[in-house]
Amino acid sequence: MKLLSKRETAQKLCVSYNYLDCIRKMYEDFPKAMSFSKAQAGSKLFFDEDEIDKWLLVNKEKFQLNAAS
Repeated sequence: MKLLSKRETAQKLCVSYNYLDCIRKMYEDFPKAMSFSKAQAGSKLFFDEDEIDKWLLVNKEKFQLNAAS
C-alpha cells in the first residue's frame, strides 16, 4: 500500500489542494482519508493510492462527460 499526502492526492487528480476538499464533500464514495494522529485542525491526511486509482476507474465516464460539456 502506498500512501499519498493530501497534496500528492490533489496532484494525482490534477486539482488544487483546496478543491480536493470539495471533491471529498461532493462524492460520498470518495476514499476516506487516514491520519496517524488524533483528529484536530492541521492533522496530516493520507490517502491509499490504490483506492484513489479504483475510484478514478469507477468514475471515469462521469468525468469524461463533464469534460465534454
